[in-house]
Amino acid sequence: MNQQIIHILMLSLLIIVTIISARPQFLPSANYDCIASPSLNGYSTWCGYNQK
Repeated sequence: MNQQIIHILMLSLLIIVTIISARPQFLPSANYDCIASPSLNGYSTWCGYNQK
């Protein structure tokens, strides 16, 4: 695989991860619970609405 393909794959992966982690802001009606995300000080927990 050449360098350009690797860059495109890495960029796509980064975009997908960003969309998934920003999901609570984009989909307020989605059904999600608290997710723990690694931070500099250890672990921080983000809680979202859990609508039924």
